[in-house]
Amino acid sequence: MGARPTLILVGMLMIAGCTAPLSGSSPPEQKPFPTYPEEVTAESVGTYASQYEAVYRHNTILATADVETVTSITAGCSARNVTEMDGGFRVTVGCEFGWTYTDEGSEAVADGRPYEATYWVGNGLVERIGSTLVED
Repeated sequence: MGARPTLILVGMLMIAGCTAPLSGSSPPEQKPFPTYPEEVTAESVGTYASQYEAVYRHNTILATADVETVTSITAGCSARNVTEMDGGFRVTVGCEFGWTYTDEGSEAVADGRPYEATYWVGNGLVERIGSTLVED
């Protein structure tokens, strides 16, 4: 990642609050998904979907990577579009992620490609509709 995407990622992490342990501490673990918002508004579901997707990505990395070598995971998302429809909201979130791992005793970094994920949130339910890579 260049300087600008890194700054964006740091800002998104501050918004989403989804960071993992620093290198040298205990390995990352599965995270619980956020609690469904008590008051369902465009703002609350945007925040909820952003947090949900960051946890989804974090847990997916742990499920697919060599967990023994992963030292930290960074996943940050922010709401890009929230549209009220069908008794709920369609939410598009933009995300960036990466992780560090040990490779033959050295620390290495894996940066994922930026993407957008789409959710439907309403009636106490959340559904991840899908995701699309963002072109540079």
